Formats: sequence, structure tokens, C-alpha cells
Amino acid sequence: MGKLSVYDASAGSGKTYTLVYKYLCILFTPSLSTGKPQREIFKKILAITFTNKAAWEMKSRILSTLQSFSHAVDIKSHDMLPSLVEETGLSLPQIKSYASQILSDIYADYSSFTVCTIDSFTTRL
Repeated sequence: MGKLSVYDASAGSGKTYTLVYKYLCILFTPSLSTGKPQREIFKKILAITFTNKAAWEMKSRILSTLQSFSHAVDIKSHDMLPSLVEETGLSLPQIKSYASQILSDIYADYSSFTVCTIDSFTTRL
């Protein structure tokens, strides 16, 4: 872990899409020791943005995308799925299963699902 990524782009350029995709890539990347995604890795991810609206949008898109993945019928069910399958090496059935498990884990410990503003992050510190 320990990797820092910064994305700077103008409004309407697809930042939220990119951030959600990168977040999901981290969630689904298989562990070297088990070959499976680390279900509670979301507790170690900190996503920071500037506005409450942007934080809410990113959080809700992550959750809705996981929900969509857990019900995916085929690889074309969601526009991110083909790229995610290619990047992680997981199959569609594996992504469906892990998405459902990760979503359940996030809801079970929602306070550890940290997508927040700079202000709320510094207040937490």
C-alpha cells in the first residue's frame, strides 16, 4: 500500500469516474499471499476531495457500482467491468462474489469507509 495518487482536472472531465475506478481497482486487486482481494482493504484507503457534494458523489458511486457488479449478468453489464477484469485478472463470477462481500463489509463498518473532504479529514486528525 502506501501509494499516493493525485488527480487534478477541470470540471466535467471525468474525475469522479476515474477516482471511483481507481478505488475499485484497489478493492479488487488480489493479495499476493491469498490470490483474493482483501475484503477489508477499504479501511486502509483514504479518498479526499474538496466539497461535501464531491465526497458524497464519489461515495455513492462506489457503493452503487459495487451493487451493480454484484448483480452483473455479463461483462457488458457495467462500463467499468471489462477494464476491471483485465486489470485485476479476476473473472466476472469472482468480481460478482467479491463485490457482494465487500459491499456487505462496508455496510457493516461504514464509519471506516473514508471518502471525505479535506476539512473533515483534518478535523478527524
